Amino acid sequence: MDHKSDNYAKHSSKNPLQRWLIKTFHANVIHLLLRTSPKNIFEAGCGEGFSSIQIISAIQSEFIGMDIDIKSSLLARKDCSSGFFLQGDIKNSPFKDSVFDLVVSLEVLEHIENPLSALDELCRVSRKWLILSVPNEPFFCLANFLRGKNLKQWGNDPGHINHWTKRSFVHFVERRCVVIEKTLSFPWIILLCKIK
Repeated sequence: MDHKSDNYAKHSSKNPLQRWLIKTFHANVIHLLLRTSPKNIFEAGCGEGFSSIQIISAIQSEFIGMDIDIKSSLLARKDCSSGFFLQGDIKNSPFKDSVFDLVVSLEVLEHIENPLSALDELCRVSRKWLILSVPNEPFFCLANFLRGKNLKQWGNDPGHINHWTKRSFVHFVERRCVVIEKTLSFPWIILLCKIK
């Protein structure tokens, strides 16, 4: 399947620095995940399954991934045979209330209009835990700009419509959750949260 999303390009890059940053990011996510001991996990906005593979490899749990892009969810399904993947919208998931021990949403909320409604939906389907990540601004844009990416937008990714600093993202999430741990994994912010 020919699929060339920005997420796919980022995760399949040959650039050693970029590969190291992504490897470190995934290691930080797994560190937080292991604190939760979930029996089942839902990854909202799983993309092509790059993070899904890391999660499934780290812990023996039932795993469901969902992405709005059908090509991405089909690629994830092809590459992660031990998980279940479907196409769907993060703001309107097909699941009952409080069905997952852990809900993971990595690099998703920055793309969504009305991210609070998306956060409400993530909280609705979670029984206890959430792991959330977004780009840490202005460092994410600055890193893009310095490597010559998105120069006309001063490094801003055209798909990013929400921008958070560590402090503003924590404040945003605390409207619905209790933040247990904050991790900076340049150039991202990762939060481990509990449902209120």
